[in-house]
Amino acid sequence: MDTSEDATAGMRTTAGVIQMTNGQQYTAPPTGGFPRPECVESPLRNTTDRNRADWGAEKGPKGFVRVYRANSSTPPESSSAPPTAREELEERLPAPWNFLVTDIAADALKKLTDQGWWSTPTITFYVFGPDIPLPRYIMTLQNLCTGADHEACKFVARIVTDKLKSLKEASEFLIKHSAAGDKDAESALDTIEAKPLEIALPGGESDLVWNIYFTPPKSIDFFRLLEWTSSARKLTYDTARHGTGVPRVGRDQLFCIGCKGYDHPTGLCPLPRLVGWFGAPLQSVSADDKTLSKADERNERNDNKKSKGGKGPRTGGNGHRSGNRNSRRRN
Repeated sequence: MDTSEDATAGMRTTAGVIQMTNGQQYTAPPTGGFPRPECVESPLRNTTDRNRADWGAEKGPKGFVRVYRANSSTPPESSSAPPTAREELEERLPAPWNFLVTDIAADALKKLTDQGWWSTPTITFYVFGPDIPLPRYIMTLQNLCTGADHEACKFVARIVTDKLKSLKEASEFLIKHSAAGDKDAESALDTIEAKPLEIALPGGESDLVWNIYFTPPKSIDFFRLLEWTSSARKLTYDTARHGTGVPRVGRDQLFCIGCKGYDHPTGLCPLPRLVGWFGAPLQSVSADDKTLSKADERNERNDNKKSKGGKGPRTGGNGHRSGNRNSRRRN
């Protein structure tokens, strides 16, 4: 992608597509910018020790790039450092996903990372800098019997906030591992918000789950933040009349094989719905991806095994099957 001033001068936008003077095209950023994937794993996941050492030794401006709905088997147009997998993972499009980009001007890298997603007729990719973006996502709760209106959003956010505030170590951890005087660390728990998400289940039913987000302290280390959110996902969130909120963990964790976000299944990825999007369209997404999270798909396969005398389905990390308390038949 040519981001020089000569190439970007005189650009025009038609039907969500930016036309450059050199003939290149890419999807125009929507109002407010492209949605950023809520990635809660290291960009170096499943890379070798040699990979990490070599990449860490690279000097000068550098960043990471990954291709939409692909992994390391699909390299971007230009990359000087492809990843090497530590082991073979039993996943669809398994990690590693990210390529290290070097030998790039600092201003060009900033322009690429500021926009994040770049979708062209030939390739769609995401770019981020060596400072890993801090995710706002904490977890996805299931098993709460609520509606999905504004009052329900406030209610779910409040039960999570109250539970975490009742644990002294929850706030102390954020303060301890943030820079001294970081006011964001002291008020982080007050920024918790809940957003409803309806996901499809096997058998034509659906389930209302809740994604929980907050504004993390800007100065906290990425891996310390993941340590904190991991602890939050080990808890349950009780209510007097609406059931107990249980985090979806392990194989029940939502995951999008397109953007690599953890707060929605592939079929609910917001990117293919953008005007002018060149990446994989919704029509090309398989039926499984459209209707099931990765976890639910696996549970259904295990149910089939059990009916044939095989091993039955395992429960998630909290001993609950996904989506069984607030499910309903889809019309």
